[in-house]
Amino acid sequence: MLGSVAQGASEFKPTPAEIKALVGASFAGREPLIVQFSDDSLDESPELEQALPRAVGARRLQLRGTHLTPLALDPTAAAGVPPVEQLPGAEQLRGALLADVDKLCDEIADYFEAAVASAATPPTSGGGDAGADASPDTVVLEAGAAEPREACAAVESWYDSGARL
Repeated sequence: MLGSVAQGASEFKPTPAEIKALVGASFAGREPLIVQFSDDSLDESPELEQALPRAVGARRLQLRGTHLTPLALDPTAAAGVPPVEQLPGAEQLRGALLADVDKLCDEIADYFEAAVASAATPPTSGGGDAGADASPDTVVLEAGAAEPREACAAVESWYDSGARL
């Protein structure tokens, strides 16, 4: 896509209207989280929310940031950047640069933690061991689900190591 933009492309396939129609016709998830940033002139969150079926119960989260906030790099971990740690006030600089990203990560982790907790709650049966009525899927979820914050940290560590797909 970036190559197409660099060569002057301004229209893409499928079109935004086609994507919205596909989302409206085929989205089967429950309670999706739609993130909207305060300074994003390219934002289409309201249109996406309208395209989703009402029954899915979409939740819109408004955060401070721009269209590029999710792409922010940690200046202390970016390859080819002079060692930021050696600058006076490096930790305050990092905090200021990544405050919006940290808030986004926290909100996404909270969203997934709530979804996992909701899915892992075994059905109640009026007596006996509550776990005895849990489906095999629920048991696997309870036993094997990593905490979202731990998963985020693992991905961050992998990225910081310089590994690439």
